Amino acid sequence: MRVLTWNVQGRVRSVAEQARALAGNPADVVALQEVRASAHDAWRRELAALGYPHVLATLPPGGENEIALSRRLTMTWLSRLSWPNTR
Repeated sequence: MRVLTWNVQGRVRSVAEQARALAGNPADVVALQEVRASAHDAWRRELAALGYPHVLATLPPGGENEIALSRRLTMTWLSRLSWPNTR
């Protein structure tokens, strides 16, 4: 299994350009970090166009950035872990 992970640093205007970079690095699973909530739909469209129609994403409560996992085959949440903020 090939896993590609990338911190996209919350970029919103360059989603299409970043997606083109992903196209040159095929993987079975793509994990994106710091996806802005405002870019979620654009990423979902771009990932689907690259053959990753299944996306699971989590946006922390009150948060702006999420983590998105995308895969060519279906995925389901098994459980959601909660971790207390201890800062």
